[in-house]
Amino acid sequence: MNKGIVLIIVFFFIMMSFTSIPGFQINNQIVKPSVRGSIFYVGGIGPGNYSSIKEAIKNATDGDTIFVFSDSSPYYENVALGKSINLIGEDKNTTTIVGTISFGAYYATISRFTIRNRDGVYAHSGYANIIDNNIIYNSRGIDLGNSGDNRIIGNNISNNRGCGIEAWFYWGGNKIIGNIIKSNEGTGIWFAPTGGWNIIKDNVIADHGCGISLMDGGNNSITGNVIISNTGIGIDLFCGGNTVTRNSFQNNDIGLMEIGSNVIEYNNFIGNDVHTTFHYRGIRAIFSTSRNLNYWDRPRLLPYPIFGRVGFFGLIPWIEFDWNPAKEPYDITTTIQGCGI
Repeated sequence: MNKGIVLIIVFFFIMMSFTSIPGFQINNQIVKPSVRGSIFYVGGIGPGNYSSIKEAIKNATDGDTIFVFSDSSPYYENVALGKSINLIGEDKNTTTIVGTISFGAYYATISRFTIRNRDGVYAHSGYANIIDNNIIYNSRGIDLGNSGDNRIIGNNISNNRGCGIEAWFYWGGNKIIGNIIKSNEGTGIWFAPTGGWNIIKDNVIADHGCGISLMDGGNNSITGNVIISNTGIGIDLFCGGNTVTRNSFQNNDIGLMEIGSNVIEYNNFIGNDVHTTFHYRGIRAIFSTSRNLNYWDRPRLLPYPIFGRVGFFGLIPWIEFDWNPAKEPYDITTTIQGCGI
């Protein structure tokens, strides 16, 4: 293939990858990759193209882009992103890596791949960009480890044997936007103690024992999500000042376990055995404003009661209210890979 034509195609893919993902626009302040360096090619028939992703990374430097063609797929290799580079696949449905992806440098990006049948993605360095991939049939989906300020945007994270996304002793600040997180054997999104200030927005989170579990860290924003058919708990939050808004919960055994002083607004709670409950180590209202406006399974004219517990060890039964429940469900739509809900 003429290298000039390939350069134009690569530039097009890079711009598409970081300015628009199906179902929503990405602000460059959220994801702002570097395209200032050289471009390396893996697969394809061009002269000088690499046969493996590892070899291309070995010769790249910070700011470079590696473009991977589909015609040599699948690539059976573990990929270590130890440099601040952009790794871009030709087509996320046909450019496949059968291997584990690990991040070892800030501001590295992986986009438009199917990543399957190994250990998924390890992003322990922080500031990772994981955008528009299929992450499927791994031991886990994405492990953020002791990191933070990662951008996980527009991915299909499904059918993994562990959690869809997990982090432990992380510093927070993650943006998890516009993903389909479905049918993972562990929790959809699981964040262990510490951290906070996470944005979880416009995702579909379906078919887990627990959809989202956030422990301790506060000031989280959970907005515009569709949380469906989780057989245990829809959202499980422990302590901290979290903001939970504009979510759709359907067919969960328990919709939400909430702890802390929180604002919960604009949610659709549909078909849960128990929509919402909370635990808090102390006595403090979690519904601290009168502007809740959640939809609770059907139109409601009276305030909607939320039962939970407060105090040390959660021994004191407590009731909070959504004082202004919505009269109809919100139109919450997430569209990735043609999946609109």
